[in-house]
This record gives sequence, structure tokens and C-alpha cells, in this order.
Amino acid sequence: MRVLFDFFINIARWAWLEVDFAGDSVTWIDRRGKKRTSRLFLATLTFSQKIYICAFENEKQISWMGGIVKALEFFGGAPKTLIVDNAKSLVVTHGKDKIDYSPILQSLCNYYGISSFACRPGTPKGKNRVENSVTHTYRRVLASLRLNGPIRASNLEDLNQQIAEHRDIFNKRPFTKNLQSNRELEFNTHERQKLKNLPILPYEIGNWRYLKVDKGHCIRLGEDGGHRYSVPVIYVGMTVTVLKTEERVLIYDKETGSCIAQHKRYLEITGEKTHILPEHLTPKEKRQRLTKEQWVEELVKCGYDRETVSNVLTAKWKVDSLNARRFCFCLKLLLRECPIAIAREALQAAYEHRYLNYEYIKEWAKMRQKETLLGLTENATDLNYRTISHENIRNNYC
Repeated sequence: MRVLFDFFINIARWAWLEVDFAGDSVTWIDRRGKKRTSRLFLATLTFSQKIYICAFENEKQISWMGGIVKALEFFGGAPKTLIVDNAKSLVVTHGKDKIDYSPILQSLCNYYGISSFACRPGTPKGKNRVENSVTHTYRRVLASLRLNGPIRASNLEDLNQQIAEHRDIFNKRPFTKNLQSNRELEFNTHERQKLKNLPILPYEIGNWRYLKVDKGHCIRLGEDGGHRYSVPVIYVGMTVTVLKTEERVLIYDKETGSCIAQHKRYLEITGEKTHILPEHLTPKEKRQRLTKEQWVEELVKCGYDRETVSNVLTAKWKVDSLNARRFCFCLKLLLRECPIAIAREALQAAYEHRYLNYEYIKEWAKMRQKETLLGLTENATDLNYRTISHENIRNNYC
């Protein structure tokens, strides 16, 4: 019997975290004398019942995620399980056999290595600790703030600082039935060691959306100038979940919620728009995405002059590396239409006249090839040839 009792005590001490927004908003007055309302986010650990409170402008998805991230940093670790409400921002559908969580909640849980659990709809007892904390927040924290009249704060950050001071006092307040202990003490004694270490960087919060992968195994962000970001080839034609932050673009599998690609976010209007990670390149794309130095060696093997090729590609690469690679492919294809000697002369002429485009090189090569076939080149010219004199020559007045 004692073993069974200890087993249930150990289960009770597992670090589980319940989160919710309080039902009623908090009203406060800013420095301009304007009345404002904010929503209160609460997080409670199930064993010690230590609480975290933070005010937000609204109850949108970003507020939910911001509250959870701040709560984890406040407790100093990640719990085993996150118990949430059936808010639309967190749970898409709650069926009898399966619960579909929102992509952003799946991503956050995967990042911190915690599992999620949604209470059944209409059953607040499934998260009774955080419901209890809502009552304590109204009676102990907000009531203390209102002792000297309406709550006044310079801004939302100032309001959260005031809430934090009274929250810490409440967490250290002795229990009603056990005056020798409090929430802070129980947390330090039993729950702190149960929490998992947090990653070095906090979870990034941004805009989420669903996008379809195109034939080039990339997704396109039209609002960022049309930049395209790669995913593994197996996702072609499938819908993926995309998180866009200030600095990064993260792409997730819609079904599993696992991250399949991480890219730096680009905002330039001009320049290269397609960004493919090396691990996503197909064998054909690897051949197409050679570096400038590799292309120089490739074209030199074909018979082009090294110095000319190096100078031309250096100039082309500064403008647009993608178009420069296409230019290199065209130079190789040019050898199917003309001898290497003519192609080499055409490239040299283009560099000397600063017409570094393939159309000019191609037309120059065609012209030189015709001259060669007609015997009009300098080498084929007969220097002893003289025009025959006769009376019909124009301007011949002698």
C-alpha cells in the first residue's frame, strides 16, 4: 500500500503546467488618463501551484504563445506536459479519437520537448489548478493593486511589473492549512528538479500560414518580394506550415509539426529570389549550382581562355549569381553551334566591348562563322587582289 501511495505522489510531482486566460479583463489607466483594458494570461504548476501572471493587449494566438514562452522562462524550465484550453488559437478540432492542435502549438512543444494535452470541451475541471489561480489573482493580486484606487500604469510593461511584484508576494504567502509551507518553497523542493532545461534561445514568435510547395520544391512569400524557400523534394505539391519571423523563415510538416527547413529571411526586391539549402538540392540542381570558381574550371576544360572567363564571371556574379550560372550554361551550349576558337573570340570581344550578355556573344559567333565559311576572314583574304579597271567604275573621270 505504501508503494502504491509513493507511486501516486511521484506522479503528482511530475512537472505539469496548466495555462489559460482569465475570464474578466483588467481595467487600468495609462499616463494620459485614458482607460484601457487588458487580458490576463495565467500559468500554474500542478503540484506546487506556483503561478505566473502577465497582461496582454488581446487574446490572439501571438499572446498565447508569448505567455507560454514567458511562463517557461519564469519557472526556469520546461514541464513534462502542457495542459491547455480548447481555444481556437491552440486547438483546431477536438474529436473523440484525435485532437488536432494548431501548428504553432505543435511547433512550440516540439521546440521545448514537451507534450500537449487539451481538456475536453466544457470541462474546466480538467485544469482546475489554473482555474483556482484565476480566483486567487482577482482576490489577492488585483485587489492589492486596487487598494489605493484604480490601477495606474505608464504602459503595459509598467502594469506587468506591478503585477509581478504582487504575484511574487502571493507565491511566498503561506498555505491556509499548512502555514509552514508556501508555493515557492514547494516548487523549489519538489518541482524545480523535474523541469527540463530550456534551449539557449527562446522560441521565436511570428506569423503563421499554410502554403503549397511548387514544382521546384519551394514555397513563395509574395509579400517579401516573391522570395522562394526550399523544402525536401518529397513535399512537392503538398501543403506545409510556414512560420515567418523577423529574421528567419521556418517550414514545418503540416501533419507531424516537425521542422523540415530553416532559412534566413530575405527582403531584397532585386537579386536572386530562390534560396535552396544544400541538403535540398537534387543531383541535377547540384550540377546547376556550381560556384564561380567551379564554373571557371568547367569552362576552361571546354577550351575557353581562363583569364577571360574569370574576368567575365566576376563581373556577372556581382550582379546576379543565378543569371550568371545560366550564362555559363549558355556558353557550354554555344559549343554545339560553333568551334571553340570562334566561341573563345566571341567571349573575348564581348568582354572588350562590355556587352556581357549571351545574345551578343551568340550573334558575334554566328557572324564570325559566316565570314569563315565565305572566306572573308583576315587569314583568308588575298592581299594581291586588285579591282579590274573599266569605264563603268563610279567616279572614274580619268
